[in-house]
Amino acid sequence: MPQKSDLKGIICAVVTPLRAGRPDLYNLQRLVTTLKDEGIDGILLLGTTGEGPSFSVAEREVIILAAKEVSGGLTVHAGTGFASLTDTIDATRRAFEIGVDSVVVIWGSTD
Repeated sequence: MPQKSDLKGIICAVVTPLRAGRPDLYNLQRLVTTLKDEGIDGILLLGTTGEGPSFSVAEREVIILAAKEVSGGLTVHAGTGFASLTDTIDATRRAFEIGVDSVVVIWGSTD
């Protein structure tokens, strides 16, 4: 996993295309391929676009797998935060097993 200092270049937040309310993996892969061909350095899936909470742990897994499949030399970062701590841990663990370079988790405090 990269250290903070290893993050560099342009990391693009990627929207997940949908078809009939489900992740459209074909068009996701087309988008990632286009971004890669245009010279970005990395992608952020399920992150700052605000869509992450709309997908289950299983859906996030297939989205990350599909993007990783065509990512080539891009760094891949993924949003893995859920309202449920258990789901957050499961999604984070699985994302790293798939091979993401980092995860984005929203942390709240009651202080």
